[in-house]
Amino acid sequence: LFTMKPPRTDGTKITGALLAAAQPGTHLHNQMNQLGAEFKAFGDPMYFIFHHEPEADVNKAYGSPAEFVAAWRKIVDIIRGQGATNVKFMLALVDYSYTLTPPDRRAAVSWYPGDGYVDAIGADAYNWDDCRGRAEGWRSLQSIIEPFRVFGASHPGKEMWLPEYGTTEDPTNPARKGQWLRDTVTLFTQPGYEQFRGLTYFNDIDPSTPACIWPIDSSAQSTAGFAAAGASPTFGGVVVGPPCVNVGISCGAIATVGAVRIKGRG
Repeated sequence: LFTMKPPRTDGTKITGALLAAAQPGTHLHNQMNQLGAEFKAFGDPMYFIFHHEPEADVNKAYGSPAEFVAAWRKIVDIIRGQGATNVKFMLALVDYSYTLTPPDRRAAVSWYPGDGYVDAIGADAYNWDDCRGRAEGWRSLQSIIEPFRVFGASHPGKEMWLPEYGTTEDPTNPARKGQWLRDTVTLFTQPGYEQFRGLTYFNDIDPSTPACIWPIDSSAQSTAGFAAAGASPTFGGVVVGPPCVNVGISCGAIATVGAVRIKGRG
C-alpha cells in the first residue's frame, strides 16, 4: 500500500492543475512516467493512493475537486501506459466527506474520479471521542463508516478499505478501546460489508492533537483487543484446531494477521 502526497521536499506544492496540464517531455510528466516504470518493475500487487484526504481544508491550496480529478486521471493513464498492471488505484478521503453533498466542496462525490479510474475506495475513519476539544462523544466504527458503506454500495464493483482507522482511549473506561477494536470482527462479518477488503490501523500520535491516544499499545486492554481482532479468521488470523491425526500439529487456516499502519513523520 503506497501513498504519495504532492508537495516536494522543499515544500513546493504541486497542484492538481499543474499535474493535469503536464505535457510529454516536461519534467513533471517524465516523473509520472518514471513512477509508472518503477511500479511495474516492483512487480508484486500493490495499491497506490495519490494525495490522500485531498478534500480536507488543510489541502485547499492544491486545488479544486475538478482539478484533483483531472490530475488523478492523468496519473492513472500514465501509470497504466507504462504497463504497470500490478497496480490498483485507491481513493482515500476523510470519513466525514461521505456524509456531505454539494455544494460543500468536501463532498466525496465531487472528488470521485470515476469508476474507470478507481479500483478501491477508502475512508480514514476515527473515533475521536472528546480528545480534540469537541464534545463529539464515543462512536462505534459502524456508525462512523455507515455513510461510506452506503457510498461504496453505489459503486458495487469497487473494493472498500479503511486505509486509516483508529480510536482514542476513554479516560473514564480503560476497557473501552480494547472492546472497540474487538468489535471490528463482528462488524465486518455482517451482511452489507462484503465489499470491504482491508483496513490499516493508525499507530501514531498526531502532534496537532496530542490528547488523542491512538497507539494500540496505549494500554494492556487495547493491545489485547487489537491482538484478538487480528487473530480472528475475519482478518486472516490463525485458526487453531485439534491436533491432526498422526501428525502432531494444529490443523486450521493460516494466513496473515491484520495490518498496522506505522505513519512516519519527517
